[in-house]
Amino acid sequence: MEDKKGGTPGFTPSFESVDKTGPLGKALKKAKKGGGEKSGGSSKVAIFALILSILLIFYAIYLNVQLSDANKRIKQLVLETQNTETRVDGVEEKIFDTENKLEKQIKLTDEKFARLHEKQMNEVEKIRKTVARKADRVEVASVKEKTKRIISEVGSVKNNLQNVGGHVKKVDTKVKEVASKVEQQQKELEEQRKLIERNFHNINATREQLNKTKNVLDKVKMSIDRDYYVFQLSKVSGIIRVADVGLRLKKIRLKDQKYDIEIFHDDKKMKRKKVEVGVPIFFYKSGYKKPYELVITKVEKHRVVGYLSVPKVKQ
Repeated sequence: MEDKKGGTPGFTPSFESVDKTGPLGKALKKAKKGGGEKSGGSSKVAIFALILSILLIFYAIYLNVQLSDANKRIKQLVLETQNTETRVDGVEEKIFDTENKLEKQIKLTDEKFARLHEKQMNEVEKIRKTVARKADRVEVASVKEKTKRIISEVGSVKNNLQNVGGHVKKVDTKVKEVASKVEQQQKELEEQRKLIERNFHNINATREQLNKTKNVLDKVKMSIDRDYYVFQLSKVSGIIRVADVGLRLKKIRLKDQKYDIEIFHDDKKMKRKKVEVGVPIFFYKSGYKKPYELVITKVEKHRVVGYLSVPKVKQ
């Protein structure tokens, strides 16, 4: 049971506990001194005091109940707030996972397109080579046909020489003309052969130059092997994307210059707590032999500042 000032249920007020310097105490004193003549007035005062005390007790109980209900509502609101934060974190993680899946699907589509393009280029090259071979065969067949005709004409001329002695000079002239044509065609064939050899030599030289250029570019690419991404991160920003990694700040320890952070990559979540400023966090992503490096360079009241170092080349 609480004290009399708390006004708890079940308390029975006593006239002995009434303050003697108050109005009720003075009335009791007058009642004792006045005797029977004033006993009626004192009883009224006592009843009034009793009623007032009971009313005060019930009012205190009512305030107690209201305070208890208010505390319950406050606790319920705190729980709902915590649940809401948890759901928000879950939604942010689902959004990040969805972005990762979309990014993977886009990469797969790009790779398929590149393979299809390469296949088409190979088919075009095959068709070109086939057409070139057919053209060469047609040209050779034409030369053979001409040679056959020439041989046939020579044979015919020889037969005519045997049968017609009077046309020897004309036949000799025709033979010379045919021989001249054959020589001219041989010269044209030789020039075409030399032209093909020059083209083949130029193609080889161009291919060697391209290979040298590719080697130089590969060396330059390997020499500059990392990219750096500077970022700012706060608790209210949720998950932010830096390159192909998600970051979420969980807690700032300004006094100790430390922080808690979550890192999302390859459908995984890493947690790091009480990390000091300037201390690197290394982690490996799928397809990379070199690690990613995360460094926070500054911790402020509501945010952190740092950079992410990413390998340029997959190995």
